[in-house]
Amino acid sequence: MTIHEWTSQRILSLCSEKNITLTTLASHCNISLRDLQSIINGNTMLKLDFVIAVCHALDVSLPAFFNGAEQDPEIYANVNKLLKKQK
Repeated sequence: MTIHEWTSQRILSLCSEKNITLTTLASHCNISLRDLQSIINGNTMLKLDFVIAVCHALDVSLPAFFNGAEQDPEIYANVNKLLKKQK
């Protein structure tokens, strides 16, 4: 699994947990639903700014967003690089 796939799954999971539709998430992130779907489906490059916007929209911290990534060493290594850049 790539970090993009993991992140997409995490977004969908958090939306489900918080009963937020993709339409609502897109609106809170100031992007179109089509753009959000393109990112989630892997057709558009995933950027850290987008993940941060998702975290704000879903009211989760960036580290909390990546909870569970440690189960995949490759994903975890990439997440740690992202979080270090953010500090």
